[in-house]
Amino acid sequence: IIPGNHDLKNADSVKFKGSTTTPVPGAGPEEFKTLYHDFGFKDAIVQDDDSLSYIAEPVKGLRLFALDSCRWKENRPDHHPVTGGAFSQKTLQWIEKQLIAAKHDRKAVLVFMHHGIMEHYPANEKFYENYIVKDHKIVSSLFASYGVPLVFTGHFHAQDITKRSIKDTGRFVFDVETGSLATAPCPFRRVQISKGRKALINSSFIKSIPSLGYD
Repeated sequence: IIPGNHDLKNADSVKFKGSTTTPVPGAGPEEFKTLYHDFGFKDAIVQDDDSLSYIAEPVKGLRLFALDSCRWKENRPDHHPVTGGAFSQKTLQWIEKQLIAAKHDRKAVLVFMHHGIMEHYPANEKFYENYIVKDHKIVSSLFASYGVPLVFTGHFHAQDITKRSIKDTGRFVFDVETGSLATAPCPFRRVQISKGRKALINSSFIKSIPSLGYD
């Protein structure tokens, strides 16, 4: 799991009782890690000191970079949570250090983060800059330069896959943007990885929830 822009220190947090809502304190970073301990944090082989980013190796030879691109440290009481994303200089340095280590250890790397790392259509940044991580060209170049083929993102609640190639280097990276289960048509993806650096990505949609009586 990785945090989204509504998940930490959110002044808009409420609890529901029927149709009535009551404000409650938003989760902080330690509470978030405790709540989702079994969904990634317990498997972390290394964690960043300046964010909730961590790395896991679920199968030998494949490292998953679960990166926290959210600006929850800037959230303030009585204000909506910050929508945009950014990595601190310290976290960027940590990411590069871990990419170097993965390359040295001959590990494949896949990245997961909330905010996109590139424009998905013309003027994406101009009109919706908060949906792309700050300094996205630097971030996408960093991943491409260390041979990261796929970065899985969300935030924009849309389905799209976009490629960025680094001129004259032969390096590239794909931003695999997936929609939200909270927004119709409720998409999700299955990714099958095989030898030879091949990945098959299939998109599906939630059509029923039998346990809730939605058939």
